[in-house]
Amino acid sequence: MSSRKSVTGTVAVTLLTATLVVILCFMLVRFFTGHMLESDASRRARDWSANLVANVADLPNILNGELPSDESIVFFEQAKAVGDVWQYKIYNSKGDLTVVSGKIGRTHQFTENLKDKDSSLLSKLTAGNVVVTVRPGVGKSEPEYLAEAVVPIISGTELLGYLQVVVDETETQLKFLTAAGHLALAVLVLVLVAFGAPAGAYIFRTRQKEVAESKLEHLAYHDSLTGLKNRHAITEYLEKHFARNKGDSFLALHFVDLDKFKEINDAHGHDSGDEVLRQVSSTLVRMVAGEGIVGRVGGDEFLVVQTEGGNVAKAEALADRVIQGLSQPCNVKGNLICAKVSIGTAVGPADGLTVSDLMKSADIALYVSKTEGRNQYRLFQPEMDLKLKRRRAVETSLRQALLNNGFVFHFQPLFDLATGEMEGVEALLRLPEETLGMISPGEFIPIAEDTGLIGDIGDWVIAEGCRSIQLLPHHLKLAINLSPLQFEK
Repeated sequence: MSSRKSVTGTVAVTLLTATLVVILCFMLVRFFTGHMLESDASRRARDWSANLVANVADLPNILNGELPSDESIVFFEQAKAVGDVWQYKIYNSKGDLTVVSGKIGRTHQFTENLKDKDSSLLSKLTAGNVVVTVRPGVGKSEPEYLAEAVVPIISGTELLGYLQVVVDETETQLKFLTAAGHLALAVLVLVLVAFGAPAGAYIFRTRQKEVAESKLEHLAYHDSLTGLKNRHAITEYLEKHFARNKGDSFLALHFVDLDKFKEINDAHGHDSGDEVLRQVSSTLVRMVAGEGIVGRVGGDEFLVVQTEGGNVAKAEALADRVIQGLSQPCNVKGNLICAKVSIGTAVGPADGLTVSDLMKSADIALYVSKTEGRNQYRLFQPEMDLKLKRRRAVETSLRQALLNNGFVFHFQPLFDLATGEMEGVEALLRLPEETLGMISPGEFIPIAEDTGLIGDIGDWVIAEGCRSIQLLPHHLKLAINLSPLQFEK
């Protein structure tokens, strides 16, 4: 969120800077354009004033209200055309209008006086100043943009009158504005390059960082193979649920473990095994939809968190539905692969008031499900915990016996029923343990087979059997018992 605010702030600063620069450029353009137009109009008015004094011989008479001579009329029209003057007016020394372009050579009674425009205008002009006004045209009769310049007409030191020149500045202003627009555009581009390039690079880096952080966050909470929530995300979800509901609401945990998944990998390869995991995860998500969430918490182990249902019967129904749904084979590269599962289910708050206790209960139920035949579900029962502890104690005793030569043979004689004579002995394997007492083969052999210890135990039986037979009379035989798994090894 902070990085997004930073990016937004950078973009805003860049755009604001560019906007301010453009506004400043246009303000400067307007100022310099007006100044240049005023200077242009002032120059033309001064030139006209000087030309009038130099070339209009009857100028004093004209200022006194007489009609100009033919030569003067020709001069006025030529000067107007050459100087791009849209209109000119001539006033006498009192400020009264005497000549207007377009009405030269005709008798006309004018009532206009310069004082009507500005009461201080005559005093400004008498001081030798040029008064210039730049403005847009008014109505269709005037140019789109014009400059009015009023200058005194002076011959030597004598003030003869005043001249107003109205110059059509439409084209000139357009040229100035076009040039200024190009300048503003160039400045804008420079600003965007100066500020935009670093800002763009910063935004790009920030976006890359956001994408990377988003991917890292996703990886931190999701399984990369299936896209399901991982153990960390599931645990966090459960902790929030317990904190929110104080452990009083219904919650069922289903540990779902693929049966003999190693055999699938060995037979079809790890790529096919990965595809089986993906298909199993999709099936679980589809079956659990609306009742909870699904996560992958181990290589071939999934966890279903069921928050909807409200009772044990609903939890059993979901577990049974998963068993049935996953009983259908997966089609992987044209091969039908059966991926059956065992499920251990614990229901809170009865089976655990904390996340760890409830997960432990579900894990115990899963163990019972697998040891009692697989491809089934088991609900946690309190006595399961005692059974698991007993199994783990037996497994520990098996490992210690292998290290410390803790197994013993009990020899059972074998008789020939026809003669009644003793033919040999059968070596029966036993496991004495200080705390657990004498552990029977019926208990420890299945555990040895499940844990992979049966091979080492079989090797011990063969070696000890060979040693024991040397102690028997030569006419007696010795029989030993081996697990079928020993022959597979």
